[in-house]
Amino acid sequence: MQALLISDGSLGDTLPFLAWGRALQARGHRVTMLVNGYYGKLFDEAGLEHVPLTTAEQHAQFLAEHTSWKDPAPVAALPHMAPRWNRPVYEFVAERYVPGETVVAAQATFVGARIAQEHLGVPLATVHLQPMWLGSTYDSPLVASWCPRIIPILIDRVVDYFFDRLVGEPTNRFRAELGLPPVKRAKRWWNSPQMVLGMWPEWYNPPQPDWPRNTQAIGWLAGGLPNPSYDCPGLERFLSAGEPPIVFSLSSYTQHARHYFEIAIEAARRLNRRAVLLAPHQDQLPAPLPATVGAFPFVPLDKLLPRAAAHVHHGGSGTVAHTLAAGIPHVTVPQTVDQVDIGWRLRRLGVSQDVHPKRFNAETLSGALSSLLDSPRVAERCRHYAARCRETDTVQIACDALEQLWLTTGARREIVAEGGPQQQASMLA
Repeated sequence: MQALLISDGSLGDTLPFLAWGRALQARGHRVTMLVNGYYGKLFDEAGLEHVPLTTAEQHAQFLAEHTSWKDPAPVAALPHMAPRWNRPVYEFVAERYVPGETVVAAQATFVGARIAQEHLGVPLATVHLQPMWLGSTYDSPLVASWCPRIIPILIDRVVDYFFDRLVGEPTNRFRAELGLPPVKRAKRWWNSPQMVLGMWPEWYNPPQPDWPRNTQAIGWLAGGLPNPSYDCPGLERFLSAGEPPIVFSLSSYTQHARHYFEIAIEAARRLNRRAVLLAPHQDQLPAPLPATVGAFPFVPLDKLLPRAAAHVHHGGSGTVAHTLAAGIPHVTVPQTVDQVDIGWRLRRLGVSQDVHPKRFNAETLSGALSSLLDSPRVAERCRHYAARCRETDTVQIACDALEQLWLTTGARREIVAEGGPQQQASMLA
């Protein structure tokens, strides 16, 4: 099987697909990835063939324009950026597609893969890292449970209207070049009719009546860094020197967050707690740092968080997965609409509080952390969901899903023709 994996964006978008690609390659499949070239070193170290959709220079320019930890621009810019990817994503798939051999997995926003499915017959699994991008009129932080059904339906139609203008219209222009008819309600159409994979467990967000019927919620695809060299000198020494610290982090998009970390240090001081600041850019950090505060670049969260007391973060899906698995409480500081949605789901689990960026100060933050850390109920909920995170091996389930998609499309016919039912059975095993 030849697997084409398509993901571009932050480190949180990159690492799950990196883990998936490594696992597929370990199973003997050929893997080629269309990715953010800014993280090319990670794919080199993992030994994965990769092609940049966004170059390192383009991503660096994007970061320079959207750097504030209070800035919602990265997701706000998505509807304008997504149509630019239609042609390069379609061409990436078209150039590599071999009937009977190739299967594609792409985040939904890369609709060039969906166009290739319609135009070329490519087997496609649409991937969502967050439930919000699937959307539901039954389960939304925007609507109270007691509201009449007509309210979420009307909101959904308004979202569809603007999405069709921003994404659907440029997508239809490209489709017309290929002789394909226009689509309506693009946020529904972008889901593959063959397979939709939700990268979260059902207990986090159960399937909804208005999701595509072929949707599978398979668990967190929480990838780690491929090389232990990303461990930071001094981290182990700091962790061993005292009580578990509170970890403060932000999205990998963020470059200028000095004020954020100043507030973090003051909140930790008020609570008489140690702190770890994860800041990839040293100019984000105030100086000098107290002895009770350690500052490091991004490090493997699966190694750090199990030794922490709590995690204050932006609410990215990968960060959430690692924090839940570590069994510690969250405080989310959502920067974008999808992170607000994630914060709502964490509060529903009973493991988190939100602090809006405009209300992010030492008093509010220390109050939120204190209420979480002092609550036996929160501690019990955190332990419960940490155990639930260990129930499945999502990376292997994701590999199984792609293999099944391959075997139930054109590949099945070729296997039967060449080797008969016995060979087909061996492939499925």
